[in-house]
Amino acid sequence: MFNKADFSLRKITENDLKGVLKWRNSDHIRNNMFSDHMITLEEHYKWFNKIKEDNCNLHLIFEKQSVSVGMTYFTDFDISNQVCSWGFYLGEKSLPRGMGTVLGFLSLEYSFEILGIEKLCGEVLGFNIPSIRLFQRLGFKESSVRQHVYKSHSYQDVVLFEMLKEEWKQHKRRIFSEIFYNTGE
Repeated sequence: MFNKADFSLRKITENDLKGVLKWRNSDHIRNNMFSDHMITLEEHYKWFNKIKEDNCNLHLIFEKQSVSVGMTYFTDFDISNQVCSWGFYLGEKSLPRGMGTVLGFLSLEYSFEILGIEKLCGEVLGFNIPSIRLFQRLGFKESSVRQHVYKSHSYQDVVLFEMLKEEWKQHKRRIFSEIFYNTGE
């Protein structure tokens, strides 16, 4: 179990870019992404400059005791319907078990309680069982499976998930008590 006060989310800055690029190009992350090519530093800076000005995307660094250990991101904001997509990854491999759930909890809390999202959607490659289990543990419902991503010389299933704000309210206390030892929220 963890102390919630040890964790935070903050906006990505230019100072984060080298570390994020290292994470993104690592095998354990790249192999589970839709686009799995090695990203050049030039591509990475171009991406960063694009997202800095883009109101439809928000990228946050996940920190444990002020050390950057992962990223969470919200994309494809549909303001009129209060819907967006969510993605995440833990950049550091030597993290304690349960860190994905902590990142998930903070991300859901941020999306529903700070951004005011009413529906959060996610997509996971069908072979990425740890991420599928995390979505399920957090209370997401599987909405469908589609086959559309070509990776490793074959088409891969993509599992679609969604969660409504009301469902988050039902799951929040349970998830909190499973991962954090301090009882105050």
